[in-house]
Amino acid sequence: MADKQTILIVDDDPIVRVLLADSLEEHYEVLLAGDGIDAAYLYESTIERIAAIVTDLEMPRLGGQSLAEWVHHIHPQLPVIIMSGSFEKQTLKDLPRRPMTSFLGKPFEATQLEAILDRVLDTQGQLV
Repeated sequence: MADKQTILIVDDDPIVRVLLADSLEEHYEVLLAGDGIDAAYLYESTIERIAAIVTDLEMPRLGGQSLAEWVHHIHPQLPVIIMSGSFEKQTLKDLPRRPMTSFLGKPFEATQLEAILDRVLDTQGQLV
């Protein structure tokens, strides 16, 4: 069996982190961070392993949009999925559109996240 791809989940709500990890652990190796700063340190120390990042939009210290922009300066093809339960259509319109960035509104079903991960990771494999 091939090694599992590694997904970095970033959310300031520990319950959300655990629920997402539990839903993805069967198919992916999961790393967890509580905000964008912790995620940046974790990303730098595991850069070779991270296949995608799933991050909340609004977090203390460093939010998901800033994290995605920072990561894409280092690795433009890394898929980043930004989740939010509070964004308005105007906020979504203001977010930068990058080919490897997807958006997912909370609440969502685990199958929705898995479908996006399957799609972006398949796309990433075609770009290599």
